[in-house]
Amino acid sequence: MKERKVMFVVDDLGLHPATDRATYRAAGGGAVTGADLMMNQPRTKTALREMQDYPDVSIGVHINIFPGSAIRANTPDAVVFRRNPSERMGLLIAQSKDQIKRYQDETGKNPDHISTHNHTHLDMDGNVFPQFVDAVLDVVGEGNTVVRGQDTDQIRHCRVATLSKGIPPLSPEAFENLLRTSPDNGRPLELLVHPGLPPEKGEVPLDDEYSLDLRVFDLHAVEAYKANQTVTKAGFRFVTPKEVIIDRA
Repeated sequence: MKERKVMFVVDDLGLHPATDRATYRAAGGGAVTGADLMMNQPRTKTALREMQDYPDVSIGVHINIFPGSAIRANTPDAVVFRRNPSERMGLLIAQSKDQIKRYQDETGKNPDHISTHNHTHLDMDGNVFPQFVDAVLDVVGEGNTVVRGQDTDQIRHCRVATLSKGIPPLSPEAFENLLRTSPDNGRPLELLVHPGLPPEKGEVPLDDEYSLDLRVFDLHAVEAYKANQTVTKAGFRFVTPKEVIIDRA
């Protein structure tokens, strides 16, 4: 039987000190295999430097198409933006190229993985915009950079809406069942992870619908999957994005 693969990739690296601490904890404990860095945040360089302590974790770029700070998905500006496809595509392409080049300038190499804040690279049916893929490849060339949703199949163990209602992430047993029953389309599965920890004294609160309180549950869930060897029990191999060989021929 063909071996199936799954990667756990953190979004929002560089967004907030408390989300970054949670990412370091998950990385140090072997609970995640990748982390995508936001290139236009105040903590970008700090997070990139501190992730050097976790060489087994792949680093990618989490494209935030709004220059400056990350924008919440439910703000009026974001809602209006989603209704303007031409503006969205122009910003998506321009910011994607710019932020990937920033990563290249900082590290001297291509990112291992690409995702976007608020999933702006996906259409209403969840398909990746081909223009986005072309923009990424225009910058990374023939490099082996994994594009979320194009080279992987996304899975979820929790959502903001359900966590807000007090519904916890999937238990290790339920997550194992999700892995076992996921269709095999020939691509690795990719779990989206948004870990968090309580803010420390003096830290500005995270102004995001995915609050730090909710992100703590996310962190605890992936740590439980690691402790219970859930991935192995489901018959999967835990991989980093840089271990995935992309064939775009």
